[in-house]
Amino acid sequence: MDIYYIAVIVFLGILLIMVELFLLVGSVKFGVLGALVMVCGIVLAYTYLGVQMGSLILFTSLLTTLLLVAIAFRLMKSKKVGLQEVVTGKVNEVDGNLIAIGSTGVAFGDLKLVGKAQFANEVFEVESTGDYIDDGSNIVVVKVLGSKILVEKMIN
Repeated sequence: MDIYYIAVIVFLGILLIMVELFLLVGSVKFGVLGALVMVCGIVLAYTYLGVQMGSLILFTSLLTTLLLVAIAFRLMKSKKVGLQEVVTGKVNEVDGNLIAIGSTGVAFGDLKLVGKAQFANEVFEVESTGDYIDDGSNIVVVKVLGSKILVEKMIN
């Protein structure tokens, strides 16, 4: 086997490790596959090119991989990679004075099991007891379970 083919195999392994480190952080599959491909290339180098060339390819590939890992960790530490914003969303915070069994409101969009409703000028995520409720329909709270508000369409 020629040195160029072995070099391509080792380079492919390093490339897969780079994909893992820089593009798909945390998927592990590409890193493991890259390591296996790189080990196969090194074994082929020892088998077909001898101990001296196999050792040269081994140390070169290990040095390159360690350098790439160091660069990846430095990039992650410098906060150039990853989420930098804080998520400020929250689930329903049900005020017992505002929402209780029997409270009335208006469907804020169609309720196809789950949707939004307005109670006393505040919008909450609500869940229908099973019936489809049209936008703008008057609704009544039938049960409050923590942050979950169950509603039904009011019968006039």
